[in-house]
Amino acid sequence: MRKTLGLMRRLIRNRCSTGLALGVLMLGMGATVTMYLVSSELVYRESRLRFDNDTSDAEQKIAMRVRLYSDVLVTMQALFGAKD
Repeated sequence: MRKTLGLMRRLIRNRCSTGLALGVLMLGMGATVTMYLVSSELVYRESRLRFDNDTSDAEQKIAMRVRLYSDVLVTMQALFGAKD
């Protein structure tokens, strides 16, 4: 009888520890997947903001350069028109 009770206690203890280990594993996997999804979304947003900022900066520089070139052309036209 004692052997049977001891055997049953060991089986229950082993099953509980196995179930606990699987539960902790599943909890860890769930946390890992959640953190991956959140961090990948944050990285995507940050890279998108940087790209938008860089393209806006390049657009402003090109617009400024074109405006300066057109000012130079208008000034040169006025200079050559004044000599006539």
